[in-house]
Amino acid sequence: MKRCDLHIHTVPSLSDRAFTYDKEVLIDYATKTRLDVIAITNHNLFDFHQFVDIKNSLPNVVVLPGIEVDLEKGHILVIANNDDASLFDFNARCEEVKNQIHTKEDYISFDTFLRIFPDLNRYLLIPHYDKSPKLPQGVIDKLERNVVAGEVSSVKKFRYMAREGLENLSPLYFSDFRVEQGVAQSDYPVSHTYIDVDSVDVSTLKLSLMDKTKVSLTSENGTQLFQVFPDGQMLSTGLNIMYGKRSTGKTHTLNTIAKRYGDKVKYIKQFELLNTGKTDSDQFESDLKIRQERSAENYLQEFSSIVSDMLETSSFADDEAKLQKYIDAVIQYAHQSDINDVYSKSLLFNESEINEQNNDEIKKIVDAVSVLLETQLYKPIVERYISIDSLKALLKE
Repeated sequence: MKRCDLHIHTVPSLSDRAFTYDKEVLIDYATKTRLDVIAITNHNLFDFHQFVDIKNSLPNVVVLPGIEVDLEKGHILVIANNDDASLFDFNARCEEVKNQIHTKEDYISFDTFLRIFPDLNRYLLIPHYDKSPKLPQGVIDKLERNVVAGEVSSVKKFRYMAREGLENLSPLYFSDFRVEQGVAQSDYPVSHTYIDVDSVDVSTLKLSLMDKTKVSLTSENGTQLFQVFPDGQMLSTGLNIMYGKRSTGKTHTLNTIAKRYGDKVKYIKQFELLNTGKTDSDQFESDLKIRQERSAENYLQEFSSIVSDMLETSSFADDEAKLQKYIDAVIQYAHQSDINDVYSKSLLFNESEINEQNNDEIKKIVDAVSVLLETQLYKPIVERYISIDSLKALLKE
C-alpha cells in the first residue's frame, strides 16, 4: 500500500491565495507523514525548474508532475509520468494552459482541453467529483474511461463512494496543501489515500484505481479508521466516544480537530446548545448556582411540607369569621327545622268517608221489571193492569 498525496500546491496563482513556498516544509511534510507518492498540482501552471528541484530533494518519494486545470467552471487534476521525455512534453502543454488563463474567473473549454492534451491515455485525470468546485458531470461523461477516480473533500464522502455496488468512481482524498513558510508540524495535513500498487507510474495508478478495493484511508484497516493528527492518532469512521476526567485534554482535542478541519466539521462546543449570550465562565457559575440551590432544596425537603402547612394556616380573624359563619348556619338550620315540623304536620288534602249504598234491592226491581217486559205468556195480563210504556219508563228511571 502506497500512501499518496496527489494534490499539493507550491506556487500561488490567479486562482489561489498568496503564500510563500518553503521547500524545507515540503521535505519535512513528506518525511514526517511518511508519504510514498506526491504530485505537484498548481493552478493552471507548472514550474518545471521547481519540480526538478523537489524531485531531487525527495529521493525516497515518487514525485509526479501535475497541474490543476480550471475546466468548464470546475477543477481537474492532470498528472503525468516523471521521466524526462514526459516531463518536457508536459511542461510545454501546461504553458498553453497558463496562456489561456488571465483572470480568476477564466477557464478553458472542453474542446480547448482536448486540443492541449489530445492523448488522454498518457495522463491520470482526477476531477473534483464531490468537492468544490465540482467538475460538471457532463464533462466527466465526455472524458469516458479516461476518468477512473474522483477527488472528495471529506472522510464521510470517501467512505460513501467506496461502498461496493455503487456505480461511480473510486474515491480519492488528498490534502490540497499549500506548502508555505511557518507551517508547524502539528498543522501538517493527513488527508491521504492509500493505493494498493507496487511500482508507481500513470499506468499502474490508473489500473489500481479501477478497483475500489485497492483504495483506503489506512494501510491496514481500509475505511474503518482514518488518521486525524500527524502523530498517527486514528479515529473511527463510525462512532467515536471521548471520555475522561476533567482537565485530561478532551476539549483541547476537540478544539484541535475543529481548527484543523475548519468548515468540514460541525463543532458544537460545551454549553453551546444552552447558550444565552453568556461566556463559558458565566455559564459555569450559573450552572453551579443552580446545582447548589437544588442541593439545598433536597436537604430541606423534609421540612418543606411542614412550612407549607404553616404558611397556609388561617389567621385569627379568618378563624373567627369562619366560626361565626358556622354558628349562623346552625341557627338558621334550627329555625328552618321548626318551620319544617309545622309543615310536616299539616294535611295536604281534606277528606270524608263515602257511605257505600246497597244495590241489591234496586237490582231486584230491575230484574222484576225486565221479567214483566219480556214475558210473552203473561203479557196480556200485565198489559191489562200496567202499560208497556210505563214499564219501559220505570226501567229507564
